[in-house]
Amino acid sequence: MKKKFLTMILCTCFTLTACGKTDAKEVGENTDDFVSAAQDISFQEMAAQDSSVQKETADTDQAADKEAPVASDTSNVSDSGEKAAFDGDSIELDYSENEFVKVVSSEFQDGNDFGSFVVDLDKDGKQEAFVLAGIDDTRENPDDSRKYFAIEDIWFIDESLNATKLDTFGSVELCCEQNVMSLDGRDYMTFNGYRGIDGFGLIYTSMEDKLTDALKDAWAKGQKNFSDGEVIWNLDTNNAFISREAGVPVKNGMYNGKAVQSYPMYFDNGFFCHYGAKAITKEEAEGMTGAAMEHEEVLSAQYIYRDNFEIEVNYVTMDDYDYIFNCDIYTSNDNGNTWNLKETIPGFYCVNVGDDSDWDFLSTEME
Repeated sequence: MKKKFLTMILCTCFTLTACGKTDAKEVGENTDDFVSAAQDISFQEMAAQDSSVQKETADTDQAADKEAPVASDTSNVSDSGEKAAFDGDSIELDYSENEFVKVVSSEFQDGNDFGSFVVDLDKDGKQEAFVLAGIDDTRENPDDSRKYFAIEDIWFIDESLNATKLDTFGSVELCCEQNVMSLDGRDYMTFNGYRGIDGFGLIYTSMEDKLTDALKDAWAKGQKNFSDGEVIWNLDTNNAFISREAGVPVKNGMYNGKAVQSYPMYFDNGFFCHYGAKAITKEEAEGMTGAAMEHEEVLSAQYIYRDNFEIEVNYVTMDDYDYIFNCDIYTSNDNGNTWNLKETIPGFYCVNVGDDSDWDFLSTEME
């Protein structure tokens, strides 16, 4: 059984998929939304699939030489191997055969491991749990020394010991240590891990005695972490560069180069929502930050202002083979009075996550 399940996990590494949704709903009702949204997959998602095909082409060697390093680590581990500081309390997987595990023990097959996260999401003094069945293993990742659990099945067991099987996870390697944050009289819990090579993340809470997805308009792809009472969605993309193909619109090209864009989400009435954003002019951006936003040999640039006082400057250059994308990120800690260049990362941000229609350059034909 373990051998068969490990084969399934390895196959997943070559099939990059992501679940999406259009609204935050009770978990039992939103499975169809995940499937439906996946059919309307974003251009970044399609690019991720395209990049796996391109490994068979001659362009792959050029891509490997030029691929930029990921600037934002989606894990909870720093380059030194030490854990980064995220808000919320840490919760670790319980390996005991507790009362919650016993509810679904008949569902386990010989050779499977099991564990549970025991919580009190609605903070009424009565515990619930998430029970995992699958393979307890350690992910072989030099940037992430945490322990992982390869899920075959996962259930939510409520305080009355009623079990609901959750279909929103699929084949995921879930971290054995998560974070719980208390907000608005209830607890919110992360479910971060990996699906294939991409980060995976959900956040659950309990509302009106129902398990509820607390993320509005966010896909399962990309890990989610609590920070300063908000959520940072580290979205995995393959948009660091695009192979040039004359006459083809840029957005329809072969995307390459893994990158991670960090989209902040604020807390509002029980859910985490995206900050408002809009495209602004170069003059407006320079006037706000006081910085000269010049780069050599730039074909096009886009300036995005986000309501959390962040300005993202997407810009593209090209070489003999590819269009190369980078983004300068400016932030302000005093409501826009002073600004600092926080970092430059590979890839580009979207005004609205996953929607390329706000940057005209992506619709132009390649040279």
